[in-house]
Amino acid sequence: MLNSKKVSRFHALITCDHQQLSIADRSANGTFVQKRQLHQASIPLNNQDNIRLGPYKITITLMSDCDAKDTEINTSLTTSSLSSASAFWQQPWVTVTMGTILVLLMGSGAWVLASNLLEKYRPQAPQTPSPTSQNPPVRKI
Repeated sequence: MLNSKKVSRFHALITCDHQQLSIADRSANGTFVQKRQLHQASIPLNNQDNIRLGPYKITITLMSDCDAKDTEINTSLTTSSLSSASAFWQQPWVTVTMGTILVLLMGSGAWVLASNLLEKYRPQAPQTPSPTSQNPPVRKI
């Protein structure tokens, strides 16, 4: 999306027909190709053509399928080695083992949390003050 009030929401349409790129103007302000204004028209695009949409300038660079500057594909990592590594994690026993370990860890954590909360909020018996002497006072009749 080009952020400018001079660029329409659907400013231009670039299409490819029989390996030929074309641009069609759909804007109110016009589209410029090689400093020529298209107004509701369509023309073919060539390599290094300059397009102007509002304040934006775009240069067209056409590339062939076998460009010399293409990124070289690394063939050392084949799909078979990648698929064998990922196949380990898709084994049912691995899934069951990992699930069991996860459930045990969650259960242990819940037990520790519940034990601590119960201990913290357990009601305490009131403490009575101890008598100053061991023997109760004696009354005479």
